[in-house]
Amino acid sequence: MGTLSELLEKCSPEMRQEIDEEVEKLREEVMASLGPAENIATGQDDTSTLVPQMP
Repeated sequence: MGTLSELLEKCSPEMRQEIDEEVEKLREEVMASLGPAENIATGQDDTSTLVPQMP
């Protein structure tokens, strides 16, 4: 079994276009399920608590 890029190279342009469209749809679904970007950026927990602070 080849890598994804090897498989894509063997695909016809039509197939590649279809795959690109599917990937785009999935990407949008994932982004939508993650919620607004602000939530991701701020996060529920403050990352500064994970990093040891210099006194």
